[in-house]
Amino acid sequence: MEKKSNKWKIVVGGVGILIGVIGTLLYLFGIEEKGKEKTSPVPVKTARKEINLSTLPLEELEKGCNRGKGNYCTEIGERNQRGKGVESRLKAYNYYLRGCQLGDKQGCKKEKEMEGELAQQGKEVGSLLVKLEEKVRKSPKFPEDLKKFIEKNLQTSPVPIKIWEEEGGYILGVADWNGSFTPCVRIDITEITIVYATLPNGFKNPICKWVGIQLGKGEE
Repeated sequence: MEKKSNKWKIVVGGVGILIGVIGTLLYLFGIEEKGKEKTSPVPVKTARKEINLSTLPLEELEKGCNRGKGNYCTEIGERNQRGKGVESRLKAYNYYLRGCQLGDKQGCKKEKEMEGELAQQGKEVGSLLVKLEEKVRKSPKFPEDLKKFIEKNLQTSPVPIKIWEEEGGYILGVADWNGSFTPCVRIDITEITIVYATLPNGFKNPICKWVGIQLGKGEE
């Protein structure tokens, strides 16, 4: 009887140990699971919704452009380019230039395209001035009213121009984006001809800049 009792004690003891091991494992597993629950999930980055600039009012685009958003400036340029007249073209160019300076690639592309168009207009005005100087130089008599003579010979100008008198000569202005005329070229009178001098502030206007370049190179 004692031998059977000992065997029973051994079996009972083994079962107790097994239950203890299983309980320990379950306990540890529970702690691990709780730890997992407490771990905050990694936040998922959501894609930023792109704004359709073509639907924004001009006022919002102006604000964005003034805050340094180059693509907003470029959008304003595109809207102005769809307008008519040299003022709209120059305004578009100025906004493209600003967009490009703020890092917008589309603005840089558009600014280069527009520069080519405005350069051609400036060259045409410069070419007319070169021909005008040749007419005066070859004429047997110096024009009595040089202002009218200049205006008559510049009637085919591709852009609006304006001539106003200044002491010792005249100033030729080229239309700008805001309705004014940028002082572009000074026309000095001598006994036998006229002399052109480009004005430094004229280079703010791309058309005027190319007028000066054309006069510096002569007629192509």
